[in-house]
Amino acid sequence: MVRTTEPGSATTIAREGAEAGLDTILVLGGDGTLHEVANGILQAGVPSPPAIAALPVGTGNDFARITGTQGLGVGSALEALAPRCKRYIDVGRAWDEYFINSLGVALAGEVAYRVNRMERLGGLPAYLVAVLQTMWSYAPMHLTVVSDDGEVLSEDCLALEVGNGSTSGGGFRLTPDARPDDGMLDFCFIRPLGKVDLLTKLPRAISGRHVGLPQVTMGRSSRLTIRSKDRPLRAHFDGEYRSPGSREITIATLPGALPVLVTERSILADPA
Repeated sequence: MVRTTEPGSATTIAREGAEAGLDTILVLGGDGTLHEVANGILQAGVPSPPAIAALPVGTGNDFARITGTQGLGVGSALEALAPRCKRYIDVGRAWDEYFINSLGVALAGEVAYRVNRMERLGGLPAYLVAVLQTMWSYAPMHLTVVSDDGEVLSEDCLALEVGNGSTSGGGFRLTPDARPDDGMLDFCFIRPLGKVDLLTKLPRAISGRHVGLPQVTMGRSSRLTIRSKDRPLRAHFDGEYRSPGSREITIATLPGALPVLVTERSILADPA
């Protein structure tokens, strides 16, 4: 067992483990720790990378929904993973960093910034509070989104979420049809909403019923380029806040790049 000591240390530990030929890395943590471990494994560039096994004890635990361990205690998760059912999932890459579940810009990035600073709340309640705190002062930004088929969306945007998995923010189903093994990334583009509309329609995003709203455009692409017209982009990578000062981000998919262990509850498990 190796403990992390500071932000980024899980990346170093995982990279060294991959280079040493480890077969599996059990991750006791949340999406942020899993994000770092995945980056370390992928940075190592070894021909047979170790599989990630998620033991969820974090804030959002969205990645654990992919592997089927979300909501399980550590002992139950270990038991469910014991059959060692391995699957390979896609990975996204942008700004020289990998993400395994989701990436968000505009309001989504600002919310991640607030959640990262919270100490008491966790899970979906933390993200709900962060949305409420952010919405009063956040100004939508004009974004241009170019997909791999050349289709262009250029409008004012409240939030843009790119999903490898179906949930983000501790349970928001912003990209409900996303699959982490189809070689594609789903995205959800939300146009500006008034504060009352946002409050009344936000619950729809928890169940995925927001997709039919006129303010929402859903899409799917293996590659996306997002440009901001008025100010630098702020983003989250698996819930981790990033703000390098750039007005452009290009997101590419790496199909089947990362092995993971899944339970029979996983979307990736073989049908009975």
